[in-house]
Amino acid sequence: MKQGITHYILIGLIACGLFGVPPTSFAGKWEEKAPLLRKRWGLGTETVSGKIYAIGGQDDLPVAGKKVAEYDPERDQWTEKKSMPTGRFRLATSVVRGRIYVFGGTTNNFEAVPTVEEYDPKTDTWTKKADMPTARLGLTAAVVGGKIYTIGGAESFFFPSGAVEVYDPLTDTWEKRADMPNPRWGISAVAVASKIYVSGGAVDNSHQKCTDTMEMYTPKTDTWTKKSDMPIDYFNVGFSFCQQWEDLCHWRTEVGGSEQRWKIERWMDTPLDRL
Repeated sequence: MKQGITHYILIGLIACGLFGVPPTSFAGKWEEKAPLLRKRWGLGTETVSGKIYAIGGQDDLPVAGKKVAEYDPERDQWTEKKSMPTGRFRLATSVVRGRIYVFGGTTNNFEAVPTVEEYDPKTDTWTKKADMPTARLGLTAAVVGGKIYTIGGAESFFFPSGAVEVYDPLTDTWEKRADMPNPRWGISAVAVASKIYVSGGAVDNSHQKCTDTMEMYTPKTDTWTKKSDMPIDYFNVGFSFCQQWEDLCHWRTEVGGSEQRWKIERWMDTPLDRL
C-alpha cells in the first residue's frame, strides 16, 4: 500500500467523515436533525465554508422548486436564501472557488433544460452563465483542476445520454469531451486523485432498468476505463468521498413494500490508488 492517505469511495447521502466513524468499523450513528424548510426531492446539495446548501428540487406542487436554504450544522438550523432564478429538479451541482454552479435539470419532469446558474453564498446572489451545449436532466458533475465535468444524464423524455461536457468557470465557456461509454441517467460521480468515478444509473426511459456499472474518467487523457461493478443495480443514489475506511463501500436502500432501510456493505478491498 502506498504511503500517506489512501483514498476511498462511499456511496450515500452523506460523507462518512462527518460522523467520526473509526476506520476499523462500519458502525455508525444516525441522528435526526432539523428538517428542511420545505420538503422536496431531486434537489442539489453542496457545502461551502462549513454550511450546507439545499437548492431547487420538487415537492407536491406542479411548479419546479426555486427555493434555496442554508443549513448550519453547529446550530442545527436552516435559513432561507435567495431563490434560484430558474426552478428545476433532477439537476447537478458543483462548487468552485466558493461558488455553487447548478447545471441542467427539468422544470416539468420530462423536458431537459440546458440552464446554468451560479450562486455566491457570500453575497446571496445568482448569476446566469453560459448554457450547457447539451440539455440534460438526471446528470452528474465533478470538479477536477478547477473545471466542472458534467456527465451523462438524459435528454428530454428520459432518453439516456453519454455526453461529457466540461465547464470553465473562469472563462464561462464549454468544451466537448469523450462520451461516457454506457449512456445513463440518475448517476453519481466523485472526483478522487484527478480522476472521476461514475457509478450506476438508469439505462432506458422506463424508470425500471438500471445498472451496476462503474467507469473511471481521466480528464488528462480524455479517456474512460471500466472498473469493478457495484454489488447491485441502482439509480438515483448519492456518491460521496471518504478517506477513512479501508474498503470501497456503498450505501443503498432495500425496499420491501413501503419499507426502506439504509445498509452499508463491503464493496471491494482494493484502494482507489491501486485501481
